[in-house]
Amino acid sequence: MFYMYDIRLANEEDLPEILGCLNSLSDTTYDNFSKIIEAHQVSQNYSYIFVATHYGKIVGTAKMLVEDKLSHGGSIAIHIEDVATRHDYKGKGVGTELMAYLISFAKTLSPYKIILR
Repeated sequence: MFYMYDIRLANEEDLPEILGCLNSLSDTTYDNFSKIIEAHQVSQNYSYIFVATHYGKIVGTAKMLVEDKLSHGGSIAIHIEDVATRHDYKGKGVGTELMAYLISFAKTLSPYKIILR
């Protein structure tokens, strides 16, 4: 599949721009967001945060949570959530490309299900 946007795993330097995208979903301060990231890093489950960039500018973000299951032979379930784009990129396919990329990435982990939230 051809992607118009570059999609990659986020890094710590991306946090301010990710927060700018997430503000379209809710009002979150940088301090609160940093605490949320720290809590995710110590959780039993593990997660990935992805960003979509356009000419080096972060224009969208999404999170993938990998949940270890007791059922289904100890398989995993994957949750895709917090898909958000910058206001000035709404309606330009960023969310669609993020979803396609994350679903493709999720399938490489062989989950028994992928949940879109």
